[in-house]
Amino acid sequence: MTLDEFLDWCPADGRRWELVDGTPQVRGPETAGRGRLHFETMRQIGNHLIAQRGDLCVTGMVGVLPPVLGQMNFRVPDGAVVPRGLPDGYLTDAAVIVDLLSPDTAAATWRNVWTWITLPGLREILVLYAEEVRAEILRRDERGHWPHESIIVTDGDLTLDFIGFRTPLVSLYRTTGLAASAE
Repeated sequence: MTLDEFLDWCPADGRRWELVDGTPQVRGPETAGRGRLHFETMRQIGNHLIAQRGDLCVTGMVGVLPPVLGQMNFRVPDGAVVPRGLPDGYLTDAAVIVDLLSPDTAAATWRNVWTWITLPGLREILVLYAEEVRAEILRRDERGHWPHESIIVTDGDLTLDFIGFRTPLVSLYRTTGLAASAE
């Protein structure tokens, strides 16, 4: 299936559909805890951008059209940091991508990460674990190269250097049942 065929076909059924190498796939259902983690993370990043980076804003669950094999792929992260004033529609680039990883979505999440690193302006990818207080960050270096290994954060501060965002990792989980067990 091509991107145009997928966009014409994609049902408006409230589920998260993606086009993966020409095949439509639906991501797992949203749970209450995962939803709270998602919204708290994007709220904190969004508030930071309002205060510190007026040129950027957050967006949630908007499809990304990668520059490599884009006619066969349409991936949907949980959130992204993008330039303010982008037109509605799908994204072709982002500064930061945020995605949540659950045991049932792990393979799809990491497959999407390898697609997103093809975005030319992408500086950082934040993967948050939905069932434990844990994050992995992939950060492009000053030469534009991606690391061989992610930065793993399980306590202390989480930082997204490109946007100057810093917060205690556990604060992102404050509305989930996981924050108390991590403190």
